[in-house]
Amino acid sequence: MIYTETGRYAVRALIHLADLGDGSMATANDIANAESIPPYYLAKVLKDLSAAGILSSIRGRGGGFQLSRPANEISVLEVLQVAEDLSRRVEACVLGLDECTEKAPCALHDYWAGFRERALFTLAELTVADLLADLKRKRAQLKGATS
Repeated sequence: MIYTETGRYAVRALIHLADLGDGSMATANDIANAESIPPYYLAKVLKDLSAAGILSSIRGRGGGFQLSRPANEISVLEVLQVAEDLSRRVEACVLGLDECTEKAPCALHDYWAGFRERALFTLAELTVADLLADLKRKRAQLKGATS
């Protein structure tokens, strides 16, 4: 299960918005600049996340994007399901074979199935708030190590 740039950008944008705090808004350009994401690409990702109800958006001056609910209520799996064609990625043969089923499995079929189940469970349990907290902790550790 390897994610595309779209999935990575979606997660990074949501972490950025979560870091701003409850009710805070940011424009697509603000997020793109802060996260080094191509602005036009990010605008489409944010639009998809808004359509799915993960983000709220307000158009015009003073508008932007914000989380539609608290970051601890938004799972990483939910974000990736919107940003990626996750079902295709999860169900696809890990070796890229066209025919890989229970009756005609590839060499990694059984191993991949176990990994996939654990990964999906982890992503369903992991929230945007968890990622933000981990990121802050790691940055603080790095800052302490270089001081």
